[in-house]
Amino acid sequence: MASANEPGIIRLVCERSDGLTKSAYQVRSDSPINAGKSPDGVLANLTADKQLFVGYMGPTLTAGDKIHVMFMFDATDGLDASDCVIQIPYWEDGNQKQLNATSFVFTTDLPAATPAGSWVELGTGYTVPNNVKKAKLGNGHIVISIEDDD
Repeated sequence: MASANEPGIIRLVCERSDGLTKSAYQVRSDSPINAGKSPDGVLANLTADKQLFVGYMGPTLTAGDKIHVMFMFDATDGLDASDCVIQIPYWEDGNQKQLNATSFVFTTDLPAATPAGSWVELGTGYTVPNNVKKAKLGNGHIVISIEDDD
């Protein structure tokens, strides 16, 4: 069903296999660059000219490192995972691919009583495959549309 952007802060966090974490990207979910009213995961801003282009961001990652999508609600509420859209540019050994909600195993709604002001992880994270020598976020168009549960 159609919904609206959930106000809050989106953060991409890189975690190295030794446990060191670093924030790679942070943005407001309700900023003009994010697609609102996405019915069942269909973007409102389909064309690249309406999407934000980002350069490389965060540390260089290697096999076993992990990328997390974190969200902090402005107010107590819930999320409709099926309406959310995640498209993050990502490079592995020089080959571009796109990470999406499935990449992060973000398929479960968050309950309406999810508290404001604390970070929650959307899904379980994306682990850099064992055969990858160098991975990097960015250098492409990014859309992270976080939708409420109305």
